[in-house]
Amino acid sequence: LGDGVDGFADDRTDIRHWVPSAPVEGLAADAVWLDIDAGQQVAALRRGKELLYVTVVSSGTSGRHATPLGIYELTDKTAWGDMASRAGADEVYHVENVPWVAHFWPRYALHGAFWHWGFGNRASHGCINLAPRDAIALLEALEPLQPLGWHSVYATDDHPGAVIRIRDGLSAVRDKR
Repeated sequence: LGDGVDGFADDRTDIRHWVPSAPVEGLAADAVWLDIDAGQQVAALRRGKELLYVTVVSSGTSGRHATPLGIYELTDKTAWGDMASRAGADEVYHVENVPWVAHFWPRYALHGAFWHWGFGNRASHGCINLAPRDAIALLEALEPLQPLGWHSVYATDDHPGAVIRIRDGLSAVRDKR
């Protein structure tokens, strides 16, 4: 509970854990995809039903900065990119060289975040923030695959982007692919 004060962790607010769920319908049994539980602030890399990698994330805060729930496909990946608020935004920000960026919806992405250490808690403007080490591990496993030395790659009909599902617990979400 604080320095020198004994206590217990509250598993409703202090502990993050993976909540298993059924795979997205229609995926091949061996498809590699990402399952994000915004309620627990946890992302799981999966191959079909198999769990490959689990980590904590920071999704968007509530209101205007909420992360959109749904099923998406990655549209592009880049080694790094600049991110900025929209013109006229109440909260202005500009971050250069954001590492390991993968967009799933216009202006929404998975990406590394080197500016905070609050993973496991909502902290972003809507994107899914990952520790840089986790970001590269996940993005290297998800389609479209980015050849060594390339800065950017885009999903195509021949090489579609990996499916990601962003949910809150076990509640159903809309397919927005």
